[in-house]
Amino acid sequence: MKGKVETLALLKLNELKMKHSKSENIESTKLRTASYLVYQRLTKYEQQLLFRLRTKTLDVKMNFDRLHADIYCSLCKLFPETQSHILQCPDVVPNMNTPVISNHSLNEADIYGNLDKQVQIVKIYSEALDIRNKLMKTEEE
Repeated sequence: MKGKVETLALLKLNELKMKHSKSENIESTKLRTASYLVYQRLTKYEQQLLFRLRTKTLDVKMNFDRLHADIYCSLCKLFPETQSHILQCPDVVPNMNTPVISNHSLNEADIYGNLDKQVQIVKIYSEALDIRNKLMKTEEE
């Protein structure tokens, strides 16, 4: 009986998920904690960042476009401020130590990939966001 209830609950949750753009890319086959949330190679900050990236709740203008009249990058002002732009921003990229997704073995979709890819991509995002925040703070001063 318990298995049937879990199967039906998962089916209903997956149907609801497909109606929401912030969760449509997340695959769920079982009712359990997502593996990245308990993975020892990720810090708590990286787990939280990966969650925000996967659910498109990272604080960038296009994730909350209805709140912003100006959707262009706060730094370069050339492109819409999206999650993927953070990894391509001409103001951020030159300051990064980690090579940004130029080798084509990583891409933004890896936030949904296997755990090794998730570890790699979240570390790149973490570095890019740190640089972005420092540059924005410098601009404010």
